[in-house]
Parts: sequence; structure tokens; C-alpha cells
Amino acid sequence: MPKDIKRPNAIEKALEIMLKFQDNKPSWGIRELSTSLKFSPATVQRILQVLKSYEFVRQDPLTRQYFVGTVFYRFLENLNSSNNLSRMGRRFMEEVAAATLETVHLNIVEGNMRICIDTIESPKVLKAGMPIGNQSPLYAGASAKCLLAFAGDDFKTAYLRTITLEAITDHTIIHEDKLMKELKKIKKQGYALSLGERTPGLGL
Repeated sequence: MPKDIKRPNAIEKALEIMLKFQDNKPSWGIRELSTSLKFSPATVQRILQVLKSYEFVRQDPLTRQYFVGTVFYRFLENLNSSNNLSRMGRRFMEEVAAATLETVHLNIVEGNMRICIDTIESPKVLKAGMPIGNQSPLYAGASAKCLLAFAGDDFKTAYLRTITLEAITDHTIIHEDKLMKELKKIKKQGYALSLGERTPGLGL
């Protein structure tokens, strides 16, 4: 390895491992992580064992796959109470929820993903739920496309350079020209629609 390329230390490797546990890939095996991150299997196994001892990850005894651990439940209330955006947005969310009787989500952009940081569920029996912490690509789904549509041009350009438009369902937009046309339409009309782009049969 060239001298000017910094090797990640043990803490950085542990963080990179934790960041691999996303909604689109919630479980990992040791060799999968080793291949994906280009860490040795021994290193991955050692770090996972430490993370497991602190409940940052858990392991299925049958499949030997690793999942996010239960320790993160301890942080949810603290995160919600300390998030200024959630506090400021709550009143507006309640107004929309009362006026529409539909589920309302508050989402932000984190890296290349849409993350739900607050939600008010509809009182209706048939509703679209989204748990806090739920993530999805910015090109799929109404709320995600809105965030991308109203982002700056520099962000959109950089985003499209760094991601691959992969189909989540048969209705996911996977062609850049079509996505850009959709984003312009969303910005002009002020809202987005999604018909099964992330979840088959779900229209928003």
C-alpha cells in the first residue's frame, strides 16, 4: 500500500462494519463483510465479537448471520429529545396529520440515503407505516424523491455520480434521464407521487 494512503485503525474499521448494516442489507456474514470492506476475515470476526459483547450486533445461532444489536434502543429517546429538527417539525406534522388523517413522516438526507427521524401514524386501518430510522435510496419513493428534487444542483450531480440506480421493485426508476425529468416535475408541482417504487402495491 502506498505510504500516502492511510490505513483505517481498529475504531474506523468497527465503524465501517456497523455502517454496512442498512435496510437494504440488514444481515451480514463474516466472509461477506470481509469481501465487501476488503478487511481480512480474522479482523472482521474479531471486531464483530467485540461489538457483539457490547450488544452493538447480534448473531443468529442457526444462520450465523450478524444483525444490528439491541443496544441502539437505548439511544432512541435521547436522540428524539435532543433533535431540534424533530421538535420544530412536530407541530407542522401534527397539523398535516389532523387535516389529512394520513400518516406523516419527517425525513432528512443523510449521506446518500433518506432517513425517517419522526412519524405520526394515521388512525385509519389501512395506512403506510415507516418506523423511525427507516432508510431508503433518494431516487425511490415519494418522500425521498422530494428531498432529492429540492436539493441543490451540485448535490444532485454528485449524488448521481456516486450511486447506481438499482431496481427495488419493477416500478423503481433506474434510468438517469427519466429520474431527472421526474425530479424537475416534482420541483415544479411541489409534491411527488410513488406507485410501488419501494414497496409493491403501495401508492403514495
